[in-house]
Amino acid sequence: KQRSELERQSCAHEQGAAALAAEGGAQLRALAGELVAERGQRAALERREEALREEGRELSARLTAELAAAQDRQSALSSAGQLQVLGLSAELTAAHEQRSQAQDQLVALERNFAEREAASNS
Repeated sequence: KQRSELERQSCAHEQGAAALAAEGGAQLRALAGELVAERGQRAALERREEALREEGRELSARLTAELAAAQDRQSALSSAGQLQVLGLSAELTAAHEQRSQAQDQLVALERNFAEREAASNS
């Protein structure tokens, strides 16, 4: 009688252990599935992060090139403006020289006229 009770208890313990093992296995499989899903999400996030970094590098390079081009245009315009100012300055200098020559000619003509008038009056 005691032996059959021990066998019954042993069988119950084996069934309990099998049930616990099955439950533990199911939990382990569920956790493994969650881990795989999290790794997949992490990999996707890492790929997205790298894509954003690459996009940032490309944007930075494009903006740097645009800035350099704008600075080149500004420099060219500044140089053109300086050349234009130099050209206008040269024209102004030439105009002043022509005016001075014209004034000198006018003074010479007035003197010549005065000398002729004085000679004809004498």
